[in-house]
Amino acid sequence: MASSRRSTRWLLLAALALPLPAPAADYVDEAACAACHPAQQQAWAASQHARAMQPATPATVLGDFSGARSRHDGVTARAYRRDGKYLMETDGPDGKPASFEVKYAFGLEPLQQYLAELPGGRLQALRLAWDVRQGKWFRLYPQEKHLDHRHPLHWTRAAQNANSNCAVCHTTAMRKNYVADGRRFETRWASLGVTCQACHGAASAHMEWAASEPRPAAGKGFSANLSGPAQLDSCAPCHAMRTQLLAAPEPGAPLLDQYLPMLLDEGRYRADGQQQDEVFIYASWLQTRMHAAGVRCGDCHEAHGGKLRAPGNAVCVTCHNATGPAAGSHVDTRGLQRKDYDSAQHHFHRPGTRGSACVDCHAPTTSYMVVDPRHDHSFRIPRPDLTAAIGTPNACNSCHAKRDAAWAQAQIVRWYGKPAAQKPHYGLALAAGRNAAPGAADGLLALAADVTQPAIVRATALNLLRRYPGRDAWALYRQSLGDADPLVRRVAALGLEALPPRNRIGPLTPLLDDPRRAVRIEAARLLAAAALPDSTRSSFQRAFDEYLQAQNENAERPTAQLALGDVHAARGDSVRAEAAYREAIALEPGFVPAYANLAELFRSSGREDAALQLLRKGMQAAPGQAGLHEALALALVRRGDKPAALRLLQRATRLANAQAHTYYLCALLLHDSGRETDARSMLATALHKHGGDRDLLLIQAAYQRQAGDLRGAGLTLARLAAINPHDPALSQRQQETKP
Repeated sequence: MASSRRSTRWLLLAALALPLPAPAADYVDEAACAACHPAQQQAWAASQHARAMQPATPATVLGDFSGARSRHDGVTARAYRRDGKYLMETDGPDGKPASFEVKYAFGLEPLQQYLAELPGGRLQALRLAWDVRQGKWFRLYPQEKHLDHRHPLHWTRAAQNANSNCAVCHTTAMRKNYVADGRRFETRWASLGVTCQACHGAASAHMEWAASEPRPAAGKGFSANLSGPAQLDSCAPCHAMRTQLLAAPEPGAPLLDQYLPMLLDEGRYRADGQQQDEVFIYASWLQTRMHAAGVRCGDCHEAHGGKLRAPGNAVCVTCHNATGPAAGSHVDTRGLQRKDYDSAQHHFHRPGTRGSACVDCHAPTTSYMVVDPRHDHSFRIPRPDLTAAIGTPNACNSCHAKRDAAWAQAQIVRWYGKPAAQKPHYGLALAAGRNAAPGAADGLLALAADVTQPAIVRATALNLLRRYPGRDAWALYRQSLGDADPLVRRVAALGLEALPPRNRIGPLTPLLDDPRRAVRIEAARLLAAAALPDSTRSSFQRAFDEYLQAQNENAERPTAQLALGDVHAARGDSVRAEAAYREAIALEPGFVPAYANLAELFRSSGREDAALQLLRKGMQAAPGQAGLHEALALALVRRGDKPAALRLLQRATRLANAQAHTYYLCALLLHDSGRETDARSMLATALHKHGGDRDLLLIQAAYQRQAGDLRGAGLTLARLAAINPHDPALSQRQQETKP
């Protein structure tokens, strides 16, 4: 029926002599590609892209399935074959031993993982992986103890689900197809592995173009233009930490139209932007001067085979040499100095030894998944001075581990001179912002406003600035809403989240029609509770529908359900909000934010008993979460049981995941119960652990003033002023502490 309607529409358009829209291209069998592109196909066939995910067969499985055993955490795993199938005997989703068929070999080198299929179409990555270089099984997450079936990193849990997390980058045109009704996947793909169409787009129109006689000079039928700046947008989806925003992304389309990439977030990146967690390449590359100059992935990497275009240092000295760069016309080479970089006069190491390769110092490796060393693509100059100042690692001491940063810095000054070794670096401002150190607010304001810095750095600074309120911050958020980079525009919108919904309307309404989806949907979320004028409602509805689409595309994730619950609650739709929060809890029984927000929804509608019952259930599911202790304590306070609430909060402060807010609430209850000395002692402990947290400093100053300690209160507020002199709470509080 659908195809009949489509045919009728096309006939009507033709009869009316209207221009016919180009039909959407389809994914096709690529067997014919080699006929016209033999060299590219040959290079691709030998690449890891080609074999990124394969059916488990004797030709694809590299691991030892001859009955090899491995024992961890009291569980014996056995890899074996039976009736032509590859099987892994291990603990299953219920903790009981069982055998699971390996459906796919995942990856190629330096390790290979194996996917088993569980009910509901779930492809799960098994706990054991094969070390290709050492020829042995090894356990992923070896640092985790007691990783049983209840642990979030157990192979049967959501974190190891390939449908949701990793298969999309090991296949071509994968559609996750999560069905919320039944919590199952009906995942499909055009083909296994990263094929031609994964980067170039669906090829049916190109095949028609290739078969036509004569071939049209223009329009070869591919949607993705990989020869220009869009090349990075084609590579980034699989080489970035990002969230997918729609079901069927188009290869080569602008990244923020289809994905939301991660910033230089704490725990993922060091304060100076070096990779820390498994973050892949994109955000590191955005920090480089090479990216700013127009260098593309394909300038260094051969696109079809993935290998470097030249061995060793040769790929670097293509541009960094004494005679002049041989870069393409799209690269701005004006800032390059002509000197012999591939020499001991530059790197001061004996040729052929560690330290003589460009990447040793400028792109050091960090190992992920136990055995997989990956180069940091931020291509930075080693900075031992930053190691001394903010604790970030440097390439010099990664080799010379017995020496300290001062020694390494002295060597750099001796070799390259003091000015080159002490250039200002954004890591200082980001570190101060993360740690609420003196100068944090002004450092972030200056960094976020400095358009000479990489956009991802400015966006990260803007995001941290949300911790430091003040007029200058509000002004910068508003100014940055018009920034040329969508990463910056989106975070600028986030900066206005602290405003009442009615005050967001003026500045955020233009973003509802932003060219990039990631920006539009953030504006729609922030305006969801606002009473918008009629003139903006259609733009809002389009962007809001895109926001809902993005969350529903990730409906198997509790974070997406939480986001749906929050936005429905903001719009007053308590029925949908409750359903989304409950779904988040069903997906992850220990997901603290869903319990807290659902309890708040109950409280706001007068259902205090339901809130209390829910939070107690959450405590049973996640007894070690300080956030649930906080939420339950507040519910008990509303019930008038302050002693029980205080006991909960005191217990929460002893948990490893206790935050500054946990101590803040505990100090409030201690003070309220007449234990002023204990409250001040609690705050002193909290400030020692959590630095210059704004709320802790303000309440400490208030308690000091109440106790008559005006000098102590003044010193506390002076500490806050050193961190953020623009804090709106300062002027009145400082007046109150004057004798």
